[in-house]
Amino acid sequence: MSEQSSNSHDKHIQESVRLSESKLWDIQKNYFETMGINAWEEDVPFYITNNTFIAYQYASLMHQFMLDWQNQKDPDQMIYIMELGCGTGKFSYYFLKALTQLLIEQPLTVSFCYVISDVTAKNTEFCENNLSFKPYIELGQVDFAVFDASCDTDFYLKLADKPFSECRKSPLVVISNYIFDCLPHDLLHIQEGKIHSLQYGLKSRYKNFDQQNVKYLNELKFDITMEPIELEAFYDDPKLIGILNGYLERMDGKPSMMPVPLAALKFLKNMQVLTKDNMFLIIGDKGVSSLENISRLPNNYRMTFEGCHTLLANLFIIGDYIKALGGDCVLSQKSTVFQVGLYSLGTAFENLPNTQFSYTQNIDCLGPQEFASFYSMAIQNAYRFSANSINTFMKFSRWDPDAYALIHDRLVEIAPALMPHEVIELKSDLKKIEDNIYRLGLGFDVANLLGLFYQSQGNIEKAKALFQTAMDIYDDYGPPHNNIAMIYEEQKDKEKAIYHYGKAYEYDKKNLFAKQRMEILQGKKYAILGRPFLRTLGVIALIGALVYVMVK
Repeated sequence: MSEQSSNSHDKHIQESVRLSESKLWDIQKNYFETMGINAWEEDVPFYITNNTFIAYQYASLMHQFMLDWQNQKDPDQMIYIMELGCGTGKFSYYFLKALTQLLIEQPLTVSFCYVISDVTAKNTEFCENNLSFKPYIELGQVDFAVFDASCDTDFYLKLADKPFSECRKSPLVVISNYIFDCLPHDLLHIQEGKIHSLQYGLKSRYKNFDQQNVKYLNELKFDITMEPIELEAFYDDPKLIGILNGYLERMDGKPSMMPVPLAALKFLKNMQVLTKDNMFLIIGDKGVSSLENISRLPNNYRMTFEGCHTLLANLFIIGDYIKALGGDCVLSQKSTVFQVGLYSLGTAFENLPNTQFSYTQNIDCLGPQEFASFYSMAIQNAYRFSANSINTFMKFSRWDPDAYALIHDRLVEIAPALMPHEVIELKSDLKKIEDNIYRLGLGFDVANLLGLFYQSQGNIEKAKALFQTAMDIYDDYGPPHNNIAMIYEEQKDKEKAIYHYGKAYEYDKKNLFAKQRMEILQGKKYAILGRPFLRTLGVIALIGALVYVMVK
């Protein structure tokens, strides 16, 4: 039974196969390799896992894990922390800032190396060359690796110039945000003890779809059918078969859709061998963490598209699988869309009391999903925030630059009415916002916004410095040039004003203000004033010509 109609113009890519064998996964990998960090500018949403709030929560959890390790294992050991799928590197930067600050406030004897990894070298190279990471690289706290979580069995540390397998005595902590939901899965339909596998046929709505240099994933279409299967014949992994049979008994005939994250399970087995049962894993993903929530998935549940094609990460089955490998897990009982789960190989969580307490009191109590909900409310209501609301929001976000962008206009509006003590606190908050700016060149230009705020307060030199920061971060971007040009014009620095007006117009040809100011400063005032007159004459001449033709 097909669930999507075909079109004669569709390009056929692949006949129906089980989802885990679909070419979709390779095509998605090619998309991220083709686009690099531009994937996040074009399509892929990423704010919920790329803000200072979640980075601080993870860093606090990591700090407590390091404390547990120091107290119960080896107090002088190096702990490697590998982030899967670094993307733009924004989370990496915020995590490093938060963890190093926590280690200043509560020093530990264990040390760490943060490995920024991605499936594509474009993204790790972007991070390696990003000035935001320079201090951490110089301290030896950062390394880089190209790593495919769906199949790789080891990774090469670029700066250390050695594979991780040569560091086996070191524990490996893995951070995975929004990774396993877009790696190979099976999708099973279970009802009354019978199991069907969803088979996916793959097409593109455009005949010239390039499977290698992929730029648009939303061109893909699926023909979906269901085929009956027997678990013992379908899978060759006894642990997985036993887990799924256990679910069948517990579900007692209730219908359910069951995502089976095969890439994640293969990753666990690979890491068990690589680390010799010495791994701690944090998974943050769009997912479900209990069998009850899995059983509530509707019969028409399928893949979803939000920049790329994904399935809910089945954190529950990952937990049961890691237990079958001799490990342990801590999962949330919340039913929120974004879930964070903890997994461990080699150490039970009862022996990581500080880690478990940090997770329970912070991430599971007031975590990334709750902050994202509050952030969404701020998008709609920031225009009526009071000074106290703005102050609270900035602190709650851990001084996140994107959070500041939401309240910038409102802050400029109410700033003249702030009390002296509010101004003092505001200056402290704005300094922390400024310090948290990541040199990305995508999304909100917060340096430019801060410059506008300080300019509105009469702090011109601070505004100029921030406009310059914005120009350093963003290529081919006109607004900070336009803003600093107006300051230079007012300061009678004609040469610099002309230069920056010229850049503002070069980057935005619709910015006629910048063009006119530049030409006026260059002494072309009368030519500019004559343009409207010449345009009027041209219109009159055109009308006259049309009338002449019609009369003739």
